[in-house]
Amino acid sequence: LHGLEPLTARDAGAPDLFSAITLDAPRDPSTWPRVHPAWTPPNPEAASTELIGWESPAPGATADALWPTGVRRKIYRLPTGELAFVPPGPCDVVPTADADPGCIVLS
Repeated sequence: LHGLEPLTARDAGAPDLFSAITLDAPRDPSTWPRVHPAWTPPNPEAASTELIGWESPAPGATADALWPTGVRRKIYRLPTGELAFVPPGPCDVVPTADADPGCIVLS
């Protein structure tokens, strides 16, 4: 039927499966098996956003000055490998340059 010769004597004597896979009428959908996808654990590295640190303050910057000479931003590495610079939130305590010298990002 498919044009292929049997590979072994066992194949030549084996019944075919055509009666099992070709029906005269479609099967009733209520008799179809219920399938569920297999559970896969989440990849902890795929969705992680890593805090690299605080941006290095500009020399002579004061806390009330506007960026880029003032408020330090948090630097995050995104799952894509890109960096995100995020201003501090209202509850964030921005470290002093003495407490955390910060990161300098070159691009």
